[in-house]
Amino acid sequence: MKKFLLFAVALLGLVACNNNDNALNGDQPIEPGQQITLSANVDFNQGSNSPIRMVAPDTPISGATVNFHWEADDQVMITDGTNYSLFTIINDSISEDGKSAKFTGKALADMSSYLVFYAGKDISKELVEGLLKGDPIVLTNAAGNYNIIAACEDGNESGFTMSEFFNTLRLSLTGKDITLGSVKYYCEGADIDKPSTTINFGTDGLALSATAQEVWLPINATNGGLTFRFYDTNGELIMEKSKDMDSWKGYQDFNELVTFPELEIKKAHFICFETTSGTGTVAINSGRSVYPNLQYSTTPADPDSWATFDKNTAAQTISTNAKLYVRAGDTPNTYLSDKYISMFWWTTSLFATTGNVKVSGNLMALLNQEPDTALTSANDNAFRGIFSGISIVDASELIMPTKVCSNAFWETFLSCSQLKAPPALPAMTLDHHCYTAMFDNCTSLTATPKLPATTLAYECYHAMFRGCTALTAVPELPATQLGEYCYQSMFNGCTGLTSVPTDLLKNNLTLAHSCYASMFAGCTNLTNAPDLPATTLAQSCYSSMFNGCSSLTTAPVLPAETLKMGCYRSMFESCSKLPSVTMLATAGYDWDTGGDGLCKWLLYAGTSVSLPTIYVANDAAKTAIEAWEYEDTPAKPDKWTIVVKP
Repeated sequence: MKKFLLFAVALLGLVACNNNDNALNGDQPIEPGQQITLSANVDFNQGSNSPIRMVAPDTPISGATVNFHWEADDQVMITDGTNYSLFTIINDSISEDGKSAKFTGKALADMSSYLVFYAGKDISKELVEGLLKGDPIVLTNAAGNYNIIAACEDGNESGFTMSEFFNTLRLSLTGKDITLGSVKYYCEGADIDKPSTTINFGTDGLALSATAQEVWLPINATNGGLTFRFYDTNGELIMEKSKDMDSWKGYQDFNELVTFPELEIKKAHFICFETTSGTGTVAINSGRSVYPNLQYSTTPADPDSWATFDKNTAAQTISTNAKLYVRAGDTPNTYLSDKYISMFWWTTSLFATTGNVKVSGNLMALLNQEPDTALTSANDNAFRGIFSGISIVDASELIMPTKVCSNAFWETFLSCSQLKAPPALPAMTLDHHCYTAMFDNCTSLTATPKLPATTLAYECYHAMFRGCTALTAVPELPATQLGEYCYQSMFNGCTGLTSVPTDLLKNNLTLAHSCYASMFAGCTNLTNAPDLPATTLAQSCYSSMFNGCSSLTTAPVLPAETLKMGCYRSMFESCSKLPSVTMLATAGYDWDTGGDGLCKWLLYAGTSVSLPTIYVANDAAKTAIEAWEYEDTPAKPDKWTIVVKP
């Protein structure tokens, strides 16, 4: 029997028929759409050892025990190439040996010539249309019927005989943040530049996830190996995989089904520079004292194209169509920051760029060529300042590690004044200084990445968005475990902020030393403040939190009953439009407990308001505030009035 590829269905114009009479449907002409019955026979002429019946993925194929036969609830699709009709088996018509049965369905316009397709119980019009075009067939959570059988003999309106088998190879693909554009495969010994077959996944590609996507590929018989190359929708190589096909046995005129169980595709391991418009250049910054081991390529799929990338390498031209790929050299890098002597670190960009630059790919590739590399404590200052001050516009597709280490991204994008699209930050548990000043002075940044971490660390977000004057909104802050100085100066000087959600800090009920110090200081256009629900304070927890917010007109209620050292120091200093503050502390006004907790907390506040008011819990608190003074600065400025809250 002749073998067929899936492509052969369309090219050969195969038809499915037999020579039975028209007794099943009477002697009258069959009308389009009429419910009819067709006889279905099996005749593969393969002998008793033909393993044609579909089997589940984990079921071993044994030629001596598995044969094609009809089963209850089987379905077939018939088509004339334009019209399609689904036929369902009549269960009680199945013969004892399963070689014959009857199917019922609606007639096509012309029942004298048609194709019949069987693919287990998952047959569909879309699947058959794809087969006729030679497309790959993609199933999610398929039930386990994978080979495709078609009838292709002369026949008539009475029925068909299943007599041909189309060779396919099933791949089970999983991945993360990957969209496949195409896959090319090469038979052993073939010219690698001339693939046996190229399978395209359409304009939108095939999005992979943790759930397996099952793909049927048309394939020729082979007695050796196959090499697969997987490409993204931009035609860039994602991964190359080889498969030993020695176990792919032939049974006379067709081949045994072979699977790649859970072949995992991962993102290409490099970072990529290109432009969002026009042309630009990328080079290694020659003004550093430390140079990591890096390589670059313009054709990353070619392993021989990678060359050393250092301060002596000429600047490489990039554009929207000309990309530069960079990765670690053969020797891994521990860190990429510019280190001076043994304990001093300098924030000096690793790269020098011109033009409107987009950077994407896997950032970890700059440390190690192995795709599963994770940051450890040994990678202290790993990416400190590496993009600082350069002309990056878009970093939204830069893949950041899910685990961080100390100082990992300190000032990574410092003063990238053109940056508008930052990368996602997936890490859930942070380390000290990990994101300190990461986007400091990124004056074009209008939105922040999400910050999903629930456990914070010492100074982890310190000055993270300081001076981002175009920022108009703040991210959610879901953390429930704070670290000392964790939010210090986080949005300091973000003059584009006009309001923040009142429930922004709803999860932060247990405070830490200086956790919110200067968080919104200098936000001169901020008109409201978030609620501060914590009832137990920490030393300097709200120190200078809204210092210099000259447009602030509403202050949060301060519900804590006991002051702590420095807790409200300069908290509302220079909030000139602030009309009132409600502060309910009844204890901690002595030096041993509260110390300088109210020092300058209302200095220069309320100066544009006629009667600014402090609301307190009781007369004792009122008396304590009236008597409180530190560094010649009273807790109650002369213009302010203290009122006991009803």
